[in-house]
Amino acid sequence: MVVRGWRGGYRRAFEVVGRVTDEGVCGECVHAGDRWTMRARLAPWAQVGYAPTHEPLEIVCEGDVDALRDWQRRWPPGRDVRARVRPGVSPMTARLLALRS
Repeated sequence: MVVRGWRGGYRRAFEVVGRVTDEGVCGECVHAGDRWTMRARLAPWAQVGYAPTHEPLEIVCEGDVDALRDWQRRWPPGRDVRARVRPGVSPMTARLLALRS
């Protein structure tokens, strides 16, 4: 399955629903004070209005350590969640635009 959202050559935002995998939300930061790269995987998941899939969708964003902690608090492993995303640069990835749950 390829993440839907491409129309007319631009990357269109869409809503996804899914379950946070056992890894939960994780992040990495190269140097103290730099922005964090944060990611979470959903499996199973679905684009709202489409059939679900069990192939994991990796959702990525950047932010500070407070944003990482907030995302981890709101999306613990095993929780059913909803988010607004935009297709990423590679298949089965998406950029987080907004947490919905």
